[in-house]
Amino acid sequence: MMRWKIILLLFGVLLTFAFANAQINYIDCNLELQDNSVIADITLYLKAESAVNYFVISMPFYENGTVLSLADSLGEIKDYKIEENVLTIRTNSSAKRREDIIKLKVKIDGLAEERFNNIYFVKFSLPAEQKTKVSFRAYGKRILGFDTASGFRGSLKNGELKISGLGPFITSFFYSEEGRRFGKFILLNKSNLTDEKIGKSLERASELYFIVLAVLGIELDANEFAVLVLGDDEYKEKINEYSEGVYSTGGLIVIKESAFEKKEAPAVVLHELTHEINAKIMAWNNSGTSWFDEGLAKFVEYLTKKQLGLRTNNLFYGVVQYSDAQYTYTLNPASDWKLLKQYYDKNEQFMLEWNADNADIREFGYAFSELFIREYVKEKGFGALHRALRELLKIKQSVNTPKEFSKAVLEALDTKLEPCKRESEKKLLSCIRELNRFNPEIPETKVLIIGVEEQEVSKKPNMQALRKKLLEEKLNVFSEMLMQLLEALMRSTKSALG
Repeated sequence: MMRWKIILLLFGVLLTFAFANAQINYIDCNLELQDNSVIADITLYLKAESAVNYFVISMPFYENGTVLSLADSLGEIKDYKIEENVLTIRTNSSAKRREDIIKLKVKIDGLAEERFNNIYFVKFSLPAEQKTKVSFRAYGKRILGFDTASGFRGSLKNGELKISGLGPFITSFFYSEEGRRFGKFILLNKSNLTDEKIGKSLERASELYFIVLAVLGIELDANEFAVLVLGDDEYKEKINEYSEGVYSTGGLIVIKESAFEKKEAPAVVLHELTHEINAKIMAWNNSGTSWFDEGLAKFVEYLTKKQLGLRTNNLFYGVVQYSDAQYTYTLNPASDWKLLKQYYDKNEQFMLEWNADNADIREFGYAFSELFIREYVKEKGFGALHRALRELLKIKQSVNTPKEFSKAVLEALDTKLEPCKRESEKKLLSCIRELNRFNPEIPETKVLIIGVEEQEVSKKPNMQALRKKLLEEKLNVFSEMLMQLLEALMRSTKSALG
């Protein structure tokens, strides 16, 4: 009889020895970048609805990952297994508690992919759910730029990355030990041009950086941006054959060599930098729709060229002609106004889902998107655009269809995607001509700096200093041309007298 009492007592103890599949409440991760691997030091803060003796947790595990150490608040954990890239952990047993922590140290080989020579790309995720708070830090190599999921903000200072936010966590970033700083930009030069030649354009882009801030009213908490310059053949092979520059997901601006042979190079750099900031503002956009992003970037490019004193193509209507001492130049409009009229006459809607990769309507799409931004700023001002972008910054849920994306943007802007839509051909052309002449003053701007911590600052461009510098450079160029002309005259005179 006594024996059965003991057995029943032990069975009762087993029944009360409770466990729970744990909820991860908070994740803190430090990622150390090493030469051939990364070390992820991850702390998981666990919580259960009721007190339990131990926790059980299953989470995706990293391919080519090795557990270096594993512990909870009671010490080393030995009860774990990895099957089909899933790590299952059972914490140590003790008196009942509702919370515990797991400290997991993992080595991951082959996580970094060499995208370009000595430039590496990393994509990294953590097992966070919708309500999981995440703090992330990456260091050990010079990180060049990053992108992350909606609901997260990141700061990049002196090559070290910090990200925090709420929800499913994934980030991608580039790193390299190479690079030379010019102004706000880190140059990774893989071209035949000298660093100094490219650097002059990067320094000019840094001086004109205020244009990006004036258009967006938002900037990143970062003290440098990476620009990779490729030879034209490599650019065509690895990027595409139609653009001069791209923003590569993960935080890298890539520009082809020949772009830096032109005076427009700073405008190309700032165009791509606009994409980089837009990628953080609209991290929720997974629709592939790019009319708004490209419209903002083209508007920045347009204003930059104006500040540089360069000629620009008209949008849809009007040939631009100008000449120097030797040649006459003709710039045709970026697209045909008859295509715009046809778009409205047929009640077309394809711009609501336009993507710049669509070759058939690429030129029309760029011109249409920029026309839209010009008209919006002209009618409603920079401030209205800034307010709309801040509303878009608040979106946390992923948007996966063009219809949803365009609806969200147009609601924030409180307008329709119908630039210069008028009841007659005459009024349509009048609107286009007016926007082709649109050259607004760059205003003092209240800029929201987004990062792990956000702050607002007021920034005013020093236009007088910029214009003085541009004038001095033009005078230097004129002086050099004059000297070359005089030298040529002297040589021809000497030859005639000889």
